[in-house]
Amino acid sequence: MRRRFLALKTRGGDFRQVIALDQYAFFARLLDTIDIAFCLFDSQERLLIWNHSYIAFFPEHGDLLRSGQTYRQIVMRLYETTMSGSSTAERAIKVEESLHRFRAQTHPFTILHHGRRLQIATLTTYDGGRIRLWRDTARGDTGLPGAPGWVGFPIDLLDHMADGATVLGEDNRIIASNREFRRLYDVPDHSSVVGISLADIVRQAWTQAGESPPALGELDGLPGVGEPFEIELPGERWRRVMARRQSNGISYFSHADISLLKRQQKELLLAERRAREEEYRYRLLAENSSDVIVATSSDLAIQFVSPSVHRVLGWHPEGMVGRSLTAFIHDEGHAAFGLDSPGYPHAASGPAIVTCRVRDAAGEWVWMEASIGRLPERAETPIALVCSFRDVTERVEAEQALKLAHDELASIAATDALTSLANRRRFDSVFEQEWRRAARDQHALSLMLIDVDHFKSVNDGYGHVVGDECLRHVGRLIGGCIHRPADLAARYGGEEFVILLPQTPLSGALALADRIRTAMATADWKQIDPGLPALTVSVGICAVATIEGFAPTQALRMADEALYRAKNSGRDRCEARLLG
Repeated sequence: MRRRFLALKTRGGDFRQVIALDQYAFFARLLDTIDIAFCLFDSQERLLIWNHSYIAFFPEHGDLLRSGQTYRQIVMRLYETTMSGSSTAERAIKVEESLHRFRAQTHPFTILHHGRRLQIATLTTYDGGRIRLWRDTARGDTGLPGAPGWVGFPIDLLDHMADGATVLGEDNRIIASNREFRRLYDVPDHSSVVGISLADIVRQAWTQAGESPPALGELDGLPGVGEPFEIELPGERWRRVMARRQSNGISYFSHADISLLKRQQKELLLAERRAREEEYRYRLLAENSSDVIVATSSDLAIQFVSPSVHRVLGWHPEGMVGRSLTAFIHDEGHAAFGLDSPGYPHAASGPAIVTCRVRDAAGEWVWMEASIGRLPERAETPIALVCSFRDVTERVEAEQALKLAHDELASIAATDALTSLANRRRFDSVFEQEWRRAARDQHALSLMLIDVDHFKSVNDGYGHVVGDECLRHVGRLIGGCIHRPADLAARYGGEEFVILLPQTPLSGALALADRIRTAMATADWKQIDPGLPALTVSVGICAVATIEGFAPTQALRMADEALYRAKNSGRDRCEARLLG
């Protein structure tokens, strides 16, 4: 049989390395053993190889997959099955968006499919082909049901959100969006928004209306994390956008229609500038608003509350008039309203948007978004501050849950699974930060490499299960000897550990090394295995007196040389070297 090959161009030269397709097939079968789906496509997006896990994850394909089918054909078949109740136009948009993500994907993303939470990653081969992998994240890193692992945000859940939602990549172009976003920004039914920037979406909305868009400099750059901003659309429509940018460059945006709120604010501000006869128009608008409108005097005494307060918070308007706004705002929100200062609320000197907790009639705290407007001081009216409150409890709870998920992910990514110490990646990051800090503040720094003596004989004689338990115990002993928050202990690799000691001279590092060796000597190793001898460690220290003129790699190299000298000198000892 004639053998098929796939050519891959190397990064550093003009020659080409040829890899047989059956090696990719072997890799696909190997991934089957850990339930990871695999597909290989050529530069024309034609399917070359797939494994059994892919069929298990996507049973819609059954036995219909064929070598040479394009990615478009495969996705069209998938959506014809999973979106059978949707229109042809909706399916076509999904196909185009999926194609764009397949071609431009740089970060993993997650979908829900047949009860599985599938994380998807895509890589480009050197000849322009694409490899795509699917992993069921509900199974975790161990492969066992319920095991802890990376939990992503499934992009197909966006359509279940009441507000508009988008996910943007590092280049600030859209990766995914929901139907409400398309409605809010007048996106035509047949158009895909994937790969387009938010600024271009807004420009298209103005162009479709036959009007020139306003300046969009803020949108082109996109504001910082957590800072709400507003977008104007033709027809006096407004969208409020909350942006949350992650450390990996991915951004999550929520879009709310605040057109009614903006019109209400405009009318309220105009009403106070006009004469008393226009106050009736202001009250008429406020009393028919779905948001809670509150007007206060300069001493924060409530002058007016819209009737919607009874529906939203259970209060009767007449029972609130005359009382201070401080009686209803949680203490943590006082600063946002300037309530901590006597007299006029200086913090509300202009329109502002804050999220705070407001007490309802039952004594419970409700998350609300407050739009605060300061009115000019006028002798004929006591009203100095107008606030519009909107219940955002569901949004805040969703944001808190999302933050918790990302915090858990960050913790998992920085921890060694075996010893629960920091992992190599976490150490490298902190070491670089502390090195820069030591250079800036001109203070000492010590680095300690620790190696378990004769550990190979433990693994060979007692098995890897006992060896792993020994490493766990060593990690606990090392962690128990460190008491300063700034000190960092990490597993460096295999049976080797590393300790970073900011603002620590050689004497302090030697004292810590003695404590660790003493802890090792007094530990009861026979609890792990009755025949296990007492384990010892060799320690190499590099004490850096001055950072200027040196690199972090030099400190690591000198600590490693000191460790090597300790091993060659009989083990169970500490050697040190000075740098600077």
